[in-house]
Amino acid sequence: MADEPQTNEPTIPSIVSDLAGGMSTASETQNAYWLALALLSFFVIIPTYHAAVPGTPAYYELPFSLPGLDPKWFSCVSLLVLSGLIVAFAAAEANLVKSQVLARRTIHDIWGWGDDGKRQMAYLDELRKPSLTHVSSMTRNIVLYPFIKTMVLAVWIGLPGAALWFAASRFFGSRLTLHGVFWTRLMWLVCAAAMVAAFLALFYAALHELRYVFGAQSPLRHAPRGPIAQTQAAEPGAAAPVPGGADASVAEAGGGAGGE
Repeated sequence: MADEPQTNEPTIPSIVSDLAGGMSTASETQNAYWLALALLSFFVIIPTYHAAVPGTPAYYELPFSLPGLDPKWFSCVSLLVLSGLIVAFAAAEANLVKSQVLARRTIHDIWGWGDDGKRQMAYLDELRKPSLTHVSSMTRNIVLYPFIKTMVLAVWIGLPGAALWFAASRFFGSRLTLHGVFWTRLMWLVCAAAMVAAFLALFYAALHELRYVFGAQSPLRHAPRGPIAQTQAAEPGAAAPVPGGADASVAEAGGGAGGE
């Protein structure tokens, strides 16, 4: 019995499910970081400051009847922890956008943005685990999608940004000192560097997402069929390789934005 001819064209289940799996992993990581960041932001913004009175030092009153905290050390520790978590969240956000761009460009390379490409994107949306900011399934309107996505991102980025501002304002107004001028200055330098890094990370995450949002409405959606589809149409039964391979798609994904 003759062996069936081998082809290196990827099947729909394998390549689409692999892309969906990568996006799902990135989405789960990003969601976990943001939920942790939202919880920490809540504990940074909500506490009420109580000034010192005779016999009672100043303290921050936490919700849920938790013990009060020393204002100076609370502001310092919360700023450092919040800054570190924001940087980690921004890295996870960038990785998610990269995986989404890679999926979109890979599908475009293979199937184009005709009916075949749209069908594969629909499969991808069904197979992936969505992130907390995934709104493309709700609307594909070229005007409504960027507007809704931008409003979601305002909360997505605004909440940790507001918490970081609160923490930084409290720390730099606390006049916290350590034993010795050197250690005091070092602590202030570290906190200032952490604050700047966190604000830059938030700006980077917002910029990356906005490029992605408005890139989703680019003319690439109206491009013709992909190279594999064109080759098969020209030569029925001919097998064509994936254009550029996975490495080329990764390289392209690093240089531009795509859509959900």
